[in-house]
Amino acid sequence: MCQVLHADTSISLFLLKYMGLFKDISLGLRSYSAAIRFVVNHKMWPYFVIPIIVFGGIIYLGFQMEAGEKEAKAALADSNFFYMIWGWIKIVFYFVMSYLFLQLTRYVMLTALSPLLAIVSEKVEKILTGNTYKFNLKQLAKDVKRALLIASRNLIIEISIVIGLYIVIYFSFWLLGIRNLHLPYSETFRFNDLIYFLATSAVAFYFYGFSFLDYVMERRRLTIKESIKFVRKHKGVAIALGSLFVGLFHSIEIVKEFDAGIGRTIFMWVTALLAASIPIFTAIAATLSMHELLDLSSNEFAEKNTEVISQGRTNTDDVESLNG
Repeated sequence: MCQVLHADTSISLFLLKYMGLFKDISLGLRSYSAAIRFVVNHKMWPYFVIPIIVFGGIIYLGFQMEAGEKEAKAALADSNFFYMIWGWIKIVFYFVMSYLFLQLTRYVMLTALSPLLAIVSEKVEKILTGNTYKFNLKQLAKDVKRALLIASRNLIIEISIVIGLYIVIYFSFWLLGIRNLHLPYSETFRFNDLIYFLATSAVAFYFYGFSFLDYVMERRRLTIKESIKFVRKHKGVAIALGSLFVGLFHSIEIVKEFDAGIGRTIFMWVTALLAASIPIFTAIAATLSMHELLDLSSNEFAEKNTEVISQGRTNTDDVESLNG
């Protein structure tokens, strides 16, 4: 009898856990549609200019680094011993920088846009609750240090998990003798590629979403350890928030495999523009989600502004747009 009760309790806890996960995912996804309405209602379009410029600059630098790597390789052929050593130093430098700008673009963008995204998140909170925060240079320095620490931590952990997944997934398929099992209608994409793609995407979604939720937790003076605990509890929100941006970047990579043409070019440019704009939407969506989870008006470190910015709508309307 006790074993049956224990089994029933375990099943109930399992269902509750995953019901909470799907509820959080739903909240994160709904917050994106609410963020679009929020941008329109409160005329926040000017905030999108800087991310587009930064994104373009990062991609431009990445292609410049790639070109520099090719030139350095070509110059090796006619170099003596000392110039060859210098040439290899240049090749390694250009390779690392091109990989950073073109393959880890989202982390470079997060770092470069961190001050702007913090401002956007704070602006949204002010509209929703009337909360304001005094400018403090010392606190700003702490926030920048915290953002860099979290970005570095997330990057290292994500890369470690991705490497681990690669070893486990591909070794398992090799061990089972099915490593060359292809997907239907595809001569190059295999089942192990699909599983690896889905698993690494979920990991990237989580860590990207984590970075945006932390802007709110910074203002609530949570420690990094407390932030990690909170995001683990609401991992569904983080995954949902990170899905759109990372998904857009994966779309760019996938379309590169298609035949060249005007359709592919247009799709890549549109996707790139959306990817450049999405950090602002995500910052807004993350703040709306956190308000739903915590009620941001209860932040003891905020000062209350009696005249909440409305621009034709109230803060209640904005919260209702997330619920509805």
